[in-house]
Amino acid sequence: MAVVEEFVVNEGTAWLHARGEIARAYERALAQPPEAAALEVPLQPLLELAYLEPPPAHAELIGHYRESAMRLGRRTAELHLAFSASTDPSFEPIVYSAMDQRSKYQTARNLIGRVLASMRRSIGSLPEDARAAAELVLDSEERILAKFEPMLTQRIDSKQIRHHGDLHLGRALFTGKDFVILDVGGARDRRLSARRRRGGAFRDVAAMIRSFHYAAATSLKTLRPEDQHRAEPWGWSWQRWASAAFLRGYLETAKDAPFIPKNPAMTSVLLETATIEKAFAELKVELQRRPEMAWIALQGIVRLLGIKAAT
Repeated sequence: MAVVEEFVVNEGTAWLHARGEIARAYERALAQPPEAAALEVPLQPLLELAYLEPPPAHAELIGHYRESAMRLGRRTAELHLAFSASTDPSFEPIVYSAMDQRSKYQTARNLIGRVLASMRRSIGSLPEDARAAAELVLDSEERILAKFEPMLTQRIDSKQIRHHGDLHLGRALFTGKDFVILDVGGARDRRLSARRRRGGAFRDVAAMIRSFHYAAATSLKTLRPEDQHRAEPWGWSWQRWASAAFLRGYLETAKDAPFIPKNPAMTSVLLETATIEKAFAELKVELQRRPEMAWIALQGIVRLLGIKAAT
């Protein structure tokens, strides 16, 4: 048996590219006078932010990476369009049945419940910098679950498709001008039958949005402790604009596709719930394998809920 693959001339992964860009953003932040006002983080819903132009200070912060993130969004949409256009019956888009929506709701609820129960038992062993955010998330359980209620009360007017299933910045190569998505086929720790299952396209979108957060958060921790507080609003703003640009590129390319809801309100619901669910999946892994990294997923959940900026 032999496998033939195309060699892609590249400059590394999209993860390394993003980390290089955010490192330069932090350098610009720390070059500001200490008395300069902190950059105001854009807090509009991401779907709204996607179609806004960054103010001058924010445009300077994100720089040419805004176009890179938008291009990555386009490539993700093109991947989904190729999946949904296949004539293979196993790739044919399918509508959400009432049972599918209930299953989607219950799966998210079960995940969140298990993760919160695990965190309650282990909160004392979490690093000190993660405990405040953990308490906020634990106290917000009902509010979190309420985000998923539309899955039961509103019809999802889009179709389920085959999707990447394990998309993040490390799953794309940066060629210097463009991106090539790799390893299509889902997470390797899942059964093949689960990896072949169709689902919402916004799972891939949410996974990439969370990856921008990880890039900004992990890069922040490479700075001196005394510089991290000053630089954090810049990283958060960079992450928001990168995510917004990615989403804009995706939606502009896939706007008439069967996997995009015709109702913008449902698009917002699917994006928000997929992002929350992805953050909880990350938190589950971090609690089990890397408790010292749990603060990133916790910070993401806190920010998604709009409780306050987690430190």
